[in-house]
Amino acid sequence: MTSSPPQQPTAPPIEDLDWEEWDSTTGLSFTHHCLAGSFAGVAEHTLLYPLDTVKTCWQSQVLHRAAGGGGNVAG
Repeated sequence: MTSSPPQQPTAPPIEDLDWEEWDSTTGLSFTHHCLAGSFAGVAEHTLLYPLDTVKTCWQSQVLHRAAGGGGNVAG
């Protein structure tokens, strides 16, 4: 009795998810899409810029200490 190799599962078909392309069939005008993108950009900068500033400051302090500078320097 010969056994056949196990069948590999087939992957589902890949959809064309071109979400950055404006689609006029959604019912929203191009102006609404522009305003939504502008609002998203402002919200992202408003919310994440302070966090990125804290992260960058923390990273620079860690690197400064790792490089051997970190104590009080008399001078």
